[in-house]
Amino acid sequence: ISLVILAYGRCPSGWHQYLTNCFHLSRDKETMPNAEILCERIAKQYHGKGSLATVNDAGTDKFLMDLIDASNASSYFNGLNSLSEDGKWTWIRNGASATYINWASDQPNNRGGEELCALMNGAAIGQKFPGQGRKWTDDPCSSSFNYICEIPQCNLIIVDVHSLYLMFMKVMCGIIARSYGKTGRLAAVPDVGTDTFLFNLIDASQYDSYWIGANDLVEEGKFVWSGTTMKATYAKWGQDQPDNRGGTEHCTAMRGKDFPFIGFNASWTDNLCTDLNNYICEITE
Repeated sequence: ISLVILAYGRCPSGWHQYLTNCFHLSRDKETMPNAEILCERIAKQYHGKGSLATVNDAGTDKFLMDLIDASNASSYFNGLNSLSEDGKWTWIRNGASATYINWASDQPNNRGGEELCALMNGAAIGQKFPGQGRKWTDDPCSSSFNYICEIPQCNLIIVDVHSLYLMFMKVMCGIIARSYGKTGRLAAVPDVGTDTFLFNLIDASQYDSYWIGANDLVEEGKFVWSGTTMKATYAKWGQDQPDNRGGTEHCTAMRGKDFPFIGFNASWTDNLCTDLNNYICEITE
């Protein structure tokens, strides 16, 4: 009996991690609707699902306010809005009602009947408008401001050498397994049934690329499963894979159906073991 766990990679370069979320403060200004579209597009570059930031608690609020104060802009859109119903503030990511708020005094006031989006204002705003520093205000969604994007559920994993990287993933799977009182490793995919099961999990997740345990680190072209001497007799390689491009691609990734490169989606590819990727742990009884 095996328990399969899909684990996520680190935040992309230029993003900031807080707990299980990654945040990015824009350098450009956009309307709120355009900002949401851009957050989604940016996240896809990292195989994630992004949106304007959700701020559910005081800790996240403080973390983002500190980033704002250290940035070159003083006001940023988050994902809070009352576009669907005036006075009912919900998060654009999932439509959930805002349970945590940090409005400035007399906010939101919907001045002119068109202030339906929320801004997070840094301390500098308080110098111009007393009481609004490090607080939220409602503003027109059609106004252009900087904005904060979010990709949820990321863990910080940094390592450089490919053999060490693979070992590190194995260690992480072992640590996760021990929390269940079991043993673990990077997932083995010995047959089409397991392959289909894992692809279904990947396609239901928010990412489209995951490490599995197949590697040819010991002998080029002979793939075995991590933590074993078992040969990888079943495989679902993508077009022209494995190709060991540059002579350094020795680890295997499963690519979901939404992977953006034709011929590689819904299949396996060989990759640099030093590439940062999500990974699948297998925990055995």
